Amino acid sequence: MNLNNGIKKNWSWIEECQLISEGIRRRVLEHTITHGGYLSQL
Repeated sequence: MNLNNGIKKNWSWIEECQLISEGIRRRVLEHTITHGGYLSQL
């Protein structure tokens, strides 16, 4: 495995984690707006 393949794999899982966390934040915000309450972390 050359260095470029290793770097691409590394960025791949980072991008996947970012997409997942964005989805979680969006759902939490939607739930908070719909059902009231507050966000302790954003």
